[in-house]
Amino acid sequence: MVIPITAIVLRYSYPLQFIILLSASSENSIMSHAHSRRCFLEASLVAGAAIATPRNLFATEAPHLSHALASTNLAASAAPKPAFAVTDYHVHLSNTLTIDQALQLGKERGVQIGVVDHPGPGFPINSDADLKKYIDGLRKYPVHVGLQPVYTGWSKGFSKPVLDQLDYVLMDALTLPRPGGGWLAIWQIDTVVDDGEEFMTHYMPFIEQVLTTEPIDIFGWPTFLPVPIARQYAQLWTPQRVDRIIELARARKIAIEINEVAHVPDENFIGRAKRAGLKFTFGTDSRNEHAAHLYYCYQMAQRCGLREEDMFMPKRK
Repeated sequence: MVIPITAIVLRYSYPLQFIILLSASSENSIMSHAHSRRCFLEASLVAGAAIATPRNLFATEAPHLSHALASTNLAASAAPKPAFAVTDYHVHLSNTLTIDQALQLGKERGVQIGVVDHPGPGFPINSDADLKKYIDGLRKYPVHVGLQPVYTGWSKGFSKPVLDQLDYVLMDALTLPRPGGGWLAIWQIDTVVDDGEEFMTHYMPFIEQVLTTEPIDIFGWPTFLPVPIARQYAQLWTPQRVDRIIELARARKIAIEINEVAHVPDENFIGRAKRAGLKFTFGTDSRNEHAAHLYYCYQMAQRCGLREEDMFMPKRK
């Protein structure tokens, strides 16, 4: 059973403790994609972890957000910051995170900042003029300037000369096209998935489409699964599916994001990708004080022996 959530109140000291209050309703709450994508994501995942886990609703220990490391306690095994220069390439500016605040967090945590925003319908960047204004507005700051498209075919609305001014483009496969039209936002807490294998028959082709047709540099949120099937991670991400993603990413030199929020991909995927010669990035997908706050990324870097030469470098260093 998946409970529709109409209100989420979250307070936690990441990654140690949290208090979460959920207000359930028989009717789904519908939010605009722009609002939900920006403000609902982290709370949705935390709430989803709580619902998908047989624990009390009120807990003193944070639920593991990981689909890949359900038995790992990151707080008890915090890894040190890698010796190489670290960048959080997945930071969104918002009402709770200004550019100055993001830079200060990066300075305090010894992490460079990469800023991204969403283009397309429902978002602020819809033309060359919009994109140029966005890029120029960030160039005065010591940050990398990226873009995070949501929908396939997004680049048709922009000219190549303007797109080439970006340092990188990051895209995930979390917004799946529905067979009958519209989109399925699999990161939302109320996503309904009855059959994991059937879901994968739609998910994998879409991932392949993103990796083969979209002009991107980084594949974000790799191997993420919706809450109802998150515990089937090891079963659903077969070696064949993992190797297919790695094969396609390598063919176009697309880097793999190690995502701090969802704790994906897992150690096995990262190891296989590293042996295949893929590059990696770290990303918090933050819109608040968690920008540049990396635990899972550092742990995976340590466990998988990631070195400076394994990390993605943007066009503008």
